[in-house]
Amino acid sequence: MGPWEIRDDRVPFRPGCSYTTLTRLIEQGVIGTETVLRGPSTRQFWMLARHTPGVAHKLGLCHNCQSEVRPDAFACPNCEATFEVERDRQHMGLGPARPLPGQGLPEVLALHAEPASVGSGRPIASTNIASPSGVGGGDRAVGDESRDVPDPRRQLEDANRLVRQWRERATLDRQHAWTVMIIASIITLGTLGYAYWAASARPSVDSAIQSGSDDTVPSE
Repeated sequence: MGPWEIRDDRVPFRPGCSYTTLTRLIEQGVIGTETVLRGPSTRQFWMLARHTPGVAHKLGLCHNCQSEVRPDAFACPNCEATFEVERDRQHMGLGPARPLPGQGLPEVLALHAEPASVGSGRPIASTNIASPSGVGGGDRAVGDESRDVPDPRRQLEDANRLVRQWRERATLDRQHAWTVMIIASIITLGTLGYAYWAASARPSVDSAIQSGSDDTVPSE
């Protein structure tokens, strides 16, 4: 079992396999250049094996430029594309999950949205990606653009803090509402009980008054 799947009309419900099993099937000739498959390197989209990163070089082709390469090569000598692939069975290679509109707070949705672009086509916010030292001005350019941009992680933490505060406030308001309802119910039940007791005690009082008046009438 694994995150790689091979499209086969004869076995449409074939389960996924691991990368080790995939390479063994390539060595056995079961998978060719025109085989359709998907996995972590394709983000689970169906693709020909000759264009699949991490698989095409096992078939003797570069997935990027389709040049002939050795199956044990690490990168393509022509276009310098690397052939490294994720080997973890639990890694599916899917894109980041983002909440849909209506499924979260506007602040959280705004943090997951794509950065807006200015007139020159350059995004306003950019991710600060570390680059190897010695590359001409790469670190300086990224650092300069990211100085004026707030840290997305800090914004997300602030949004989560606000969410927790709102939830705590809603919980306190709910507890206060329940307390008021319980007190009102106790007062209502007490009033009804007193009214019922007064209504039931009134006939006995009336009968006692009637009997007392009868005793005071003189006999002839």
